[in-house]
Amino acid sequence: MAVTPAPDLPEGRITRLLLTEARIMAVEDAPQAGARKARERSVTLTATPADAAILATVDPAAKLRLILRNPNDEGQDKLPATAFAPTMGIGAFRPQPRDLDTFIAPGMRAFTLEVSPTDGVDGIFRPGDRVDVIVTCPWGNISLQAQDKPGEQAVLRETHRNSRIMLQDIRIVATNRSLAWAPGPNPTAGRVTLEVTPEDAERLTVLADSKQGRNMIRLISRNSRDHQPIVTPGAELIDLLSERRPYMRVEMIRGPLRKDQTFYR
Repeated sequence: MAVTPAPDLPEGRITRLLLTEARIMAVEDAPQAGARKARERSVTLTATPADAAILATVDPAAKLRLILRNPNDEGQDKLPATAFAPTMGIGAFRPQPRDLDTFIAPGMRAFTLEVSPTDGVDGIFRPGDRVDVIVTCPWGNISLQAQDKPGEQAVLRETHRNSRIMLQDIRIVATNRSLAWAPGPNPTAGRVTLEVTPEDAERLTVLADSKQGRNMIRLISRNSRDHQPIVTPGAELIDLLSERRPYMRVEMIRGPLRKDQTFYR
């Protein structure tokens, strides 16, 4: 067996079974170096040229361990690699494939977003899950000192905060957990990769890159068999916190300037 460091895991280790039924030809004791020092031995094994090449390749980078077996046991063991990390315990190590042809359908694009523990179901996402994308952003009414002069100084009269569903029924193709070893049935993801159209990738890019304007993108999980699109009006913070309700929206045109004016009652 070969024991090597686990990738991206401090103090983590991975154990892999290299050879089975290797026969010991000789055991040679090293000279005794002190009463407290463990006795060292060198072991000579019989091996095929292919097995010898494996041992020679692994030896400099791994710690090799020999496990005694019953000489009457002729079964061929096939054990998966086992990984250990102090923070995550023991689990089977199965490196995930990173072939983009298996992740992304033709004509689609991969877009990665950061997620929080409050997204989805307690921040747990898996490849194949379906989600909707909700965007929250501030907006305001602006008053110009001279509305018929483009470039004139503006005054922000009021601000609003709006949330609405921008994309629906989007498939998750990978998470940062699915692309690396992580034992446990429900690891929380820090990033997810969505399969979107090129047009939706542009929309997500301008929204994600505008976080300095306090935009927020959140993912909400949905049933994987529910593909029915829905139409919602969105939610305004001012409407939730006050009794005012919009009853009319008018497009106001003055010279080259246009703006939508909402009237409340």
